[in-house]
Amino acid sequence: MENEQQLRVQFNFDQDKSSEETLSIASQVMVVPSSSEKNSLDQILSHLLQCDVSYMYMVADRLVQGSLGQHVSIYGMSTEDIVIIDVIDGGIGKIDKISEEKQNDWISSIIVQKTDEVDKIIIGSYDGTVDGVAIHNGPVKSLDCQYSNIIASAGADARVIVRETNNKILLQGIGHSTTIEALQLGPQNTCVSADFVGMAFLWRFGNNDPILTAKLHSQCVSDLRLDHSQLFSTSWDHTVKLWDYERLDLIHTSSSTGIVMTCLDINNHILAAGGHDGIIRIYDYRLKSALISSFKGGHASCLSAVAWRPSDPYTLLAASHDSALRLWDTRATKPLANLEFPQPDSPLAAVWAGPHKALAGGKNSKLYSFHLSSPKMSSSNDTNRGTTLGGFFHQQEQEEQLGSADDNDDIKNNNSKKRPKK
Repeated sequence: MENEQQLRVQFNFDQDKSSEETLSIASQVMVVPSSSEKNSLDQILSHLLQCDVSYMYMVADRLVQGSLGQHVSIYGMSTEDIVIIDVIDGGIGKIDKISEEKQNDWISSIIVQKTDEVDKIIIGSYDGTVDGVAIHNGPVKSLDCQYSNIIASAGADARVIVRETNNKILLQGIGHSTTIEALQLGPQNTCVSADFVGMAFLWRFGNNDPILTAKLHSQCVSDLRLDHSQLFSTSWDHTVKLWDYERLDLIHTSSSTGIVMTCLDINNHILAAGGHDGIIRIYDYRLKSALISSFKGGHASCLSAVAWRPSDPYTLLAASHDSALRLWDTRATKPLANLEFPQPDSPLAAVWAGPHKALAGGKNSKLYSFHLSSPKMSSSNDTNRGTTLGGFFHQQEQEEQLGSADDNDDIKNNNSKKRPKK
């Protein structure tokens, strides 16, 4: 389109991974249509690098998920300025559902236990079984594992069971008055459990009585996560709390007015929490305000699970009761991808079994496995690629097409601009 608005852009590559080719590209100002999206930018860089590439692109600290023109407008940037585009490795390629395995009852919890040989998938079910073994007199509500041989479970029978994989019982904790909703294994042969009425018990293996009890919340404790000596909890009382694990002393409270908090996960000090409103909230408890962002619009119902992708500080897997299973990036404003989960069944558990494999299960009693491939890159040259680029120009090429000497002087000044530091 001849009258389409053009934007001046400059690509900014990670300096630690820069090459002679990327440094050359980063030193240039180019002109692209404002309608350019991710695929268009991939085509431009594929043409310039003479190989097929697939990147993510970030402008103003947010991933570009539509056209550049829309992105610039949304974040209040001037179309007269040079738009700096950060080129980001990673992203998600093809997503395949590789298997589905029928279980005996609803799947309530999934964990992946690391062993010397293979990673073992362990399932907690509403029929009281853990890994197919009858452990509880009622639904299993929470699982955790430690090392290659310790499994902990808790559920509607108000018991905490910690055992070795050879079925040797290390703890059979009795003390809760109601359903245990969440459980975490801790250091030095300890674990913590929390229940429907907000009580938490701290246990030590070999002692079937709790060594410490505390009222964490005024209502149901929906989830727990332990990060070194810090314990995080979510609750139906609309709060996310941070505790000292050994003493169960309160350190910090974050309130979400009127929102029942249902699940959480922790990744290198950054906590993701889900609520019944379908919104994912991101917290950093090293900051005074704690809450740093939230993601709306991707889930239409209560979130049942959130899980950080291993070795990835940005990507989350989230499941909700509207049958949605989605991938999020904390730098994005909408989901990266949707994983196929059958409707109207609800996923109740979702975890990672490595950076490229996701697992989910729920009310349809099936365990689903998904494989997530990395974006394809090719080193093959493609001399014909330039014909598909839809009219992007190096700044020098544009100068030759402009008639105004004043405009030419302005462009030359911009072209002499040094590569921005990331």
